[in-house]
Amino acid sequence: MANTSHLVQGQGTLSAMSDNSNSTDAEVFPPAYMFAYVTLLNVIIFVVGVIGNVMVLLVIVRMRTLRTRVNYFLASLSVSDLLVLVVCQPSAMLEFYTREKWLLGKVMCRLVPFLEHWTVHASVLTLLVIGMDRYVTICRPGAIAVALVVVIIAVVVIIVVVVVVLVVVVVVVVVVVVVAVVVVTAAAVVGSSSSSSSSNSSSSSSR
Repeated sequence: MANTSHLVQGQGTLSAMSDNSNSTDAEVFPPAYMFAYVTLLNVIIFVVGVIGNVMVLLVIVRMRTLRTRVNYFLASLSVSDLLVLVVCQPSAMLEFYTREKWLLGKVMCRLVPFLEHWTVHASVLTLLVIGMDRYVTICRPGAIAVALVVVIIAVVVIIVVVVVVLVVVVVVVVVVVVVAVVVVTAAAVVGSSSSSSSSNSSSSSSR
Protein backbone atom coordinates (compact mmCIF):
# COMPACT_ATOMS: atom_id res chain seq x y z
CA MET A 1 0.00 0.00 0.00
CA ALA A 2 2.82 2.35 0.84
CA ASN A 3 4.48 1.69 -2.49
CA THR A 4 1.18 2.23 -4.26
CA SER A 5 0.62 5.52 -2.46
CA HIS A 6 4.14 6.63 -3.39
CA LEU A 7 3.42 5.72 -7.01
CA VAL A 8 0.18 7.66 -6.95
CA GLN A 9 1.91 10.64 -5.38
CA GLY A 10 4.71 10.38 -7.95
CA GLN A 11 2.22 10.31 -10.81
CA GLY A 12 0.47 13.32 -9.33
CA THR A 13 3.78 15.14 -9.02
CA LEU A 14 4.70 14.29 -12.60
CA SER A 15 1.33 15.45 -13.87
CA ALA A 16 1.64 18.67 -11.87
CA MET A 17 5.13 19.20 -13.26
CA SER A 18 3.88 18.60 -16.79
CA ASP A 19 1.03 21.04 -16.21
CA ASN A 20 3.47 23.63 -14.89
CA SER A 21 5.80 23.10 -17.85
CA ASN A 22 2.90 23.45 -20.26
CA SER A 23 1.77 26.62 -18.53
CA THR A 24 5.28 28.07 -18.62
CA ASP A 25 5.61 27.15 -22.29
CA ALA A 26 2.32 28.89 -22.95
CA GLU A 27 3.50 31.97 -21.05
CA VAL A 28 6.71 32.23 -23.07
CA PHE A 29 4.95 33.14 -26.31
CA PRO A 30 3.46 36.65 -26.37
CA PRO A 31 -0.19 37.12 -27.36
CA ALA A 32 -1.23 38.17 -30.83
CA TYR A 33 -1.93 41.79 -29.90
CA MET A 34 1.65 42.12 -28.66
CA PHE A 35 2.96 41.40 -32.16
CA ALA A 36 0.71 44.11 -33.61
CA TYR A 37 1.69 46.60 -30.89
CA VAL A 38 5.44 45.97 -31.27
CA THR A 39 5.20 46.10 -35.06
CA LEU A 40 3.33 49.41 -35.04
CA LEU A 41 5.74 50.99 -32.57
CA ASN A 42 8.83 49.85 -34.49
CA VAL A 43 7.41 51.04 -37.81
CA ILE A 44 6.70 54.48 -36.33
CA ILE A 45 10.17 54.73 -34.77
CA PHE A 46 11.86 53.54 -37.97
CA VAL A 47 9.94 55.88 -40.29
CA VAL A 48 10.31 58.96 -38.07
CA GLY A 49 14.00 58.26 -37.44
CA VAL A 50 14.86 57.68 -41.09
CA ILE A 51 12.91 60.71 -42.34
CA GLY A 52 14.34 63.02 -39.67
CA ASN A 53 17.97 62.00 -40.16
CA VAL A 54 17.71 62.08 -43.95
CA MET A 55 16.20 65.58 -43.78
CA VAL A 56 19.11 66.76 -41.62
CA LEU A 57 21.60 65.38 -44.16
CA LEU A 58 19.75 66.93 -47.11
CA VAL A 59 19.58 70.35 -45.47
CA ILE A 60 23.30 70.34 -44.66
CA VAL A 61 24.23 69.14 -48.15
CA ARG A 62 22.04 71.60 -50.07
CA MET A 63 22.64 74.76 -48.04
CA ARG A 64 26.24 75.97 -48.20
CA THR A 65 25.79 78.36 -45.29
CA LEU A 66 25.19 75.37 -43.01
CA ARG A 67 28.42 73.59 -43.96
CA THR A 68 30.19 74.34 -40.72
CA ARG A 69 32.22 72.12 -38.44
CA VAL A 70 29.40 71.73 -35.94
CA ASN A 71 26.91 70.83 -38.65
CA TYR A 72 29.33 68.27 -40.03
CA PHE A 73 29.32 66.69 -36.61
CA LEU A 74 25.51 66.71 -36.68
CA ALA A 75 25.60 65.08 -40.12
CA SER A 76 27.91 62.39 -38.74
CA LEU A 77 25.50 61.89 -35.85
CA SER A 78 22.61 61.54 -38.31
CA VAL A 79 24.53 58.90 -40.26
CA SER A 80 25.29 57.03 -37.04
CA ASP A 81 21.64 57.13 -36.00
CA LEU A 82 20.60 55.89 -39.44
CA LEU A 83 22.99 52.98 -39.08
CA VAL A 84 21.53 52.18 -35.66
CA LEU A 85 18.04 52.13 -37.18
CA VAL A 86 19.08 50.02 -40.16
CA VAL A 87 21.18 47.48 -38.23
CA CYS A 88 19.77 47.17 -34.72
CA GLN A 89 16.04 47.44 -35.29
CA PRO A 90 15.60 44.83 -38.08
CA SER A 91 17.70 42.24 -36.25
CA ALA A 92 15.75 42.80 -33.03
CA MET A 93 12.45 42.48 -34.89
CA LEU A 94 13.65 39.32 -36.63
CA GLU A 95 14.49 37.74 -33.27
CA PHE A 96 11.12 38.83 -31.90
CA TYR A 97 9.11 37.34 -34.77
CA THR A 98 11.11 34.11 -34.91
CA ARG A 99 10.84 33.70 -31.11
CA GLU A 100 14.57 34.16 -30.53
CA LYS A 101 15.57 31.55 -33.13
CA TRP A 102 18.46 32.72 -35.29
CA LEU A 103 17.90 32.06 -39.00
CA LEU A 104 20.85 33.84 -40.62
CA GLY A 105 23.65 31.35 -39.96
CA LYS A 106 26.80 31.35 -37.85
CA VAL A 107 28.61 34.09 -39.75
CA MET A 108 25.76 36.56 -39.39
CA CYS A 109 25.31 35.48 -35.78
CA ARG A 110 28.77 36.92 -35.09
CA LEU A 111 28.65 39.79 -37.56
CA VAL A 112 25.30 41.33 -36.61
CA PRO A 113 26.09 41.86 -32.88
CA PHE A 114 29.45 43.30 -33.91
CA LEU A 115 27.72 45.79 -36.22
CA GLU A 116 25.12 46.60 -33.56
CA HIS A 117 27.81 47.51 -31.03
CA TRP A 118 29.82 49.36 -33.65
CA THR A 119 26.92 51.56 -34.79
CA VAL A 120 25.96 52.42 -31.22
CA HIS A 121 29.57 53.26 -30.40
CA ALA A 122 29.80 55.43 -33.53
CA SER A 123 26.80 57.43 -32.33
CA VAL A 124 28.19 57.79 -28.81
CA LEU A 125 31.67 58.72 -30.07
CA THR A 126 30.16 61.36 -32.34
CA LEU A 127 28.47 62.93 -29.32
CA LEU A 128 31.82 62.78 -27.52
CA VAL A 129 33.55 64.57 -30.40
CA ILE A 130 30.83 67.24 -30.44
CA GLY A 131 31.40 67.84 -26.73
CA MET A 132 35.18 68.00 -27.22
CA ASP A 133 34.76 70.45 -30.09
CA ARG A 134 32.60 72.75 -27.97
CA TYR A 135 35.11 72.57 -25.14
CA VAL A 136 38.06 73.32 -27.44
CA THR A 137 36.24 76.19 -29.15
CA ILE A 138 35.25 77.88 -25.90
CA CYS A 139 38.07 77.04 -23.47
CA ARG A 140 41.16 75.98 -25.44
CA PRO A 141 41.29 77.73 -28.81
CA GLY A 142 44.53 77.17 -30.70
CA ALA A 143 46.28 75.33 -33.50
CA ILE A 144 46.99 72.17 -31.50
CA ALA A 145 43.38 71.85 -30.48
CA VAL A 146 42.21 72.35 -34.06
CA ALA A 147 44.64 69.66 -35.27
CA LEU A 148 43.33 67.30 -32.61
CA VAL A 149 39.76 67.92 -33.70
CA VAL A 150 40.71 67.29 -37.34
CA VAL A 151 42.31 63.97 -36.43
CA ILE A 152 39.25 62.93 -34.45
CA ILE A 153 36.99 63.88 -37.35
CA ALA A 154 39.10 61.77 -39.72
CA VAL A 155 38.88 58.77 -37.39
CA VAL A 156 35.11 59.13 -37.07
CA VAL A 157 34.70 59.44 -40.84
CA ILE A 158 36.76 56.30 -41.42
CA ILE A 159 34.71 54.38 -38.88
CA VAL A 160 31.45 55.54 -40.45
CA VAL A 161 32.59 54.59 -43.96
CA VAL A 162 33.61 51.10 -42.86
CA VAL A 163 30.34 50.64 -41.01
CA VAL A 164 28.35 51.77 -44.06
CA VAL A 165 30.09 49.17 -46.22
CA LEU A 166 29.42 46.44 -43.68
CA VAL A 167 25.81 47.53 -43.30
CA VAL A 168 25.25 47.30 -47.04
CA VAL A 169 26.58 43.75 -46.99
CA VAL A 170 24.37 42.81 -44.04
CA VAL A 171 21.26 44.34 -45.61
CA VAL A 172 21.84 42.44 -48.84
CA VAL A 173 22.28 39.17 -46.95
CA VAL A 174 19.19 39.77 -44.81
CA VAL A 175 17.07 40.57 -47.87
CA VAL A 176 18.26 37.41 -49.61
CA VAL A 177 17.51 35.29 -46.54
CA VAL A 178 14.06 36.81 -46.07
CA VAL A 179 13.19 36.25 -49.72
CA ALA A 180 14.40 32.65 -49.48
CA VAL A 181 12.33 32.05 -46.34
CA VAL A 182 9.23 33.51 -48.00
CA VAL A 183 9.73 31.41 -51.12
CA VAL A 184 10.26 28.21 -49.12
CA THR A 185 7.21 28.92 -46.96
CA ALA A 186 5.05 29.62 -50.00
CA ALA A 187 6.25 26.44 -51.67
CA ALA A 188 5.48 24.43 -48.54
CA VAL A 189 1.99 25.93 -48.31
CA VAL A 190 1.31 25.22 -51.98
CA GLY A 191 2.62 21.67 -51.62
CA SER A 192 0.48 20.97 -48.56
CA SER A 193 -2.63 22.39 -50.23
CA SER A 194 -2.03 20.34 -53.39
CA SER A 195 -1.46 17.17 -51.36
CA SER A 196 -4.63 17.76 -49.35
CA SER A 197 -6.65 18.37 -52.52
CA SER A 198 -5.25 15.22 -54.13
CA SER A 199 -6.07 13.19 -51.03
CA ASN A 200 -9.61 14.58 -51.02
CA SER A 201 -10.06 13.74 -54.70
CA SER A 202 -8.74 10.21 -54.19
CA SER A 203 -11.07 9.65 -51.24
CA SER A 204 -14.06 10.91 -53.24
CA SER A 205 -13.16 8.68 -56.20
CA SER A 206 -12.84 5.66 -53.93
CA ARG A 207 -16.33 6.35 -52.58
